[in-house]
Amino acid sequence: GKGVKKDYKKAFELYSKACNGGEMLGCNNLGILYKYGKGVEKDYKKAFELYSKACNGGEMLGCSNLGVLYGYGKGVEKDYKKAFELFKEACEGGEMLGCFNLGVLYTKGKGVEQNYKKAFELYSKACNGGEMKGCGALGFLYVEGKGVKRDYKKAVELFKKACEGGSFMSCIYYNQLKSMSDW
Repeated sequence: GKGVKKDYKKAFELYSKACNGGEMLGCNNLGILYKYGKGVEKDYKKAFELYSKACNGGEMLGCSNLGVLYGYGKGVEKDYKKAFELFKEACEGGEMLGCFNLGVLYTKGKGVEQNYKKAFELYSKACNGGEMKGCGALGFLYVEGKGVKRDYKKAVELFKKACEGGSFMSCIYYNQLKSMSDW
């Protein structure tokens, strides 16, 4: 709905045309419509097919989105190891959302041994690459002192950056932390 009236049916039509024409980002975006039921009936299996096509066609965002389906078991059996592989492929392919998602797996110890230092590296890469979720997650590591020395001032900076980048939850954490007077 930027510059035009929001129209999911039209978006579905255009993404379908792009995907059928070999544009893998179109396949990924069509998968998003199916995942959320926007302009089409929600269908995780169809989203899975489209994300797979996008990923296999070299669209790293498709790989990251496919990993999310594996991580939640939507449209496919839950498989954290497969999610890990897909997030790793996406991250190595330059998709910062993949780096963030890989960091989440390291933070939670899902599909991989829990490792806050590795999560810190991945969130840093994502944040530096413009993925605001990575900045927010990095802020949490600084608050909790996990994988890095606790540093509230650095956390505030990161939450502010993520907030300014559009992360609503980071705005809440930023405002809470900056109002603390004991540090």
